Amino acid sequence: MAIKPFFLLLTLIVALPLLLSFVSFEEYLPELLVLGVLLLLSLFIHIRGGFRFLKPLLVAAVFLLTLFVWIKDFSLEKLPLNLFFTAYAFSVFLLLKDKNFRNYFYISLLSFLALAIVGINFQSVVYGFLIFFYLFNLVYFFLLLAVKGFELDEPKVLKNLFKYALLVFVFVVTFGSVLFFILPRPEKPLVALIKKEIPKPAVGFSNEVKLGSFSQIAEDKTVVFRAKISVKTPDLYWRGNTLELFDGNRWRSISLNYAKVIGYQSEEIRETLLLTPYGGRNIFTYGFPVRVLDSNGEIFINETKGVAEARKPVVKPLKVELLAVEPRGVGVKLLNERPLLYVPPRLKPLLERIVKEHHLRGLSFGLLLKRLGEYFSSFRYSLNNRARDLEEFLTVYREGNCEYFASAAALILRYLGYPTRVVVGFFGGDFNPLTGYYVVRQKDAHAWTEIYFNHRWFRFDATKYAQTSREVENTDKNLLEKNRLQLFWDTLNTLWLEYVINLDRQKQSQLLNTVKNLFLHISLLSVIKLVFLLSLLLFLGYLLLKPSVLLVVYYRLKYRISIPLSLSPIGIYLYLWEHYPAIWKREKDGLLKALIYLSNIRYKRVKKT
Repeated sequence: MAIKPFFLLLTLIVALPLLLSFVSFEEYLPELLVLGVLLLLSLFIHIRGGFRFLKPLLVAAVFLLTLFVWIKDFSLEKLPLNLFFTAYAFSVFLLLKDKNFRNYFYISLLSFLALAIVGINFQSVVYGFLIFFYLFNLVYFFLLLAVKGFELDEPKVLKNLFKYALLVFVFVVTFGSVLFFILPRPEKPLVALIKKEIPKPAVGFSNEVKLGSFSQIAEDKTVVFRAKISVKTPDLYWRGNTLELFDGNRWRSISLNYAKVIGYQSEEIRETLLLTPYGGRNIFTYGFPVRVLDSNGEIFINETKGVAEARKPVVKPLKVELLAVEPRGVGVKLLNERPLLYVPPRLKPLLERIVKEHHLRGLSFGLLLKRLGEYFSSFRYSLNNRARDLEEFLTVYREGNCEYFASAAALILRYLGYPTRVVVGFFGGDFNPLTGYYVVRQKDAHAWTEIYFNHRWFRFDATKYAQTSREVENTDKNLLEKNRLQLFWDTLNTLWLEYVINLDRQKQSQLLNTVKNLFLHISLLSVIKLVFLLSLLLFLGYLLLKPSVLLVVYYRLKYRISIPLSLSPIGIYLYLWEHYPAIWKREKDGLLKALIYLSNIRYKRVKKT
């Protein structure tokens, strides 16, 4: 027995928020699976009928499950999850009751509430497409509901109502989009009052890095942030954090104020950053951040480390506009060099041997960096880190990931008396020519060394001198260049983040001014073309639809009467005259006008053919 389209739409509308919840509330996966089983059983009983003895058991089970979720962790942070389960509990209760307009109306409202709750944790353009898809199905569902679609089984009528749903959906989305960009933006969205789960920061922007940890994300193509900068350079080093303390196997960040900026002496670089929620507080900048121009979060600049940081962990899409300068353009006074010169005692004999064998002592700063580059050229950069510690990296395997190279360079320079620190962040990124943004992924996480010399910080990346393995070369290719579809998809994501998720009053004002200037400079000929095009589209849409079905829907909703949807205009007139004479007397004048109008249209069509 085939399932009617009405019940397929019902299943989709009810099930889609639950499917998305497996990603949004993944820590409650067992409870969500139980809820999914209960919902599927309720839908099956609702559609096929029977199994009356199961109905009270299902209702009791779903409300007990909801009560368990409320009691398990009752807090403001868990309020969305609790409301989500409550909405589905009542949906199951209504599904096990009668098939009528009121119950279906409540079910659709509850499912939309569940979708809105799930949307708190979604910011990508995928959720935008799902919203549009869901709303279209909801419009179609309500049109079917208006004509008792749960009893209807006429393909022609279903097809016509599908066309009406499409027309209404296009109108609603167009009008809603205009309102979205015109209405004033609130200072704080309502969803900002609800705290979300904080994801765990990954290695590219953590406060500590263990040797070998970067290889764990070498294949991770997750987008961390997008950045647009006002300069063009092949060396894109995105600073996230600085690490000063090394215990022989792990680098850690310290909060001590050991340096002070005394001036900036290079051209400022303007940067726009779009960060995805990652749970950390570091803002990745090209160069040293100088001043924050605009942001939808609280951002401050840590001058000691030369990085920008958020006051709170980034758990929602964050847009930051700031000014930065090249590292060499920052004048620095070192207040305390001790943490930047510390070397684990057990490593000193090994470092002494390296310094002697390669004649690194007594050289000028520039020649020293050149010699160090030559030393690391005999190493190999690889994603397979077999070395258990720095000693094995330097003496046995001589291959590893970037954190091994940065650590070795930092300790050699410290042993020679140069204050150094390790910088973690990202290197490179895929450039999108359609948006002008660099797309930086988790696989681009990188570590390098910064050296304090002559009141400046100098970058030294030992990794770039090493030989590169074939596996690394394969991962370094630009993903957007290789795949046009991915380029288009990234463009959609960037526009979604910039103009929808991060739409604020300033951006809204800019858009409105752009539209205003466009209308001021538009020509009369362009207006005529636009009006002609819209008229043509409306005429084609009118030809695709059957106005007689609209009349049936109108009278069904107005008088709550049952009229067959397959009737022609004259059939509607005669049906009302025979079955509903009181309504016929009230509507006969309007019906005759509509009948004459529709008959003339049909006559003209026949005459043309």
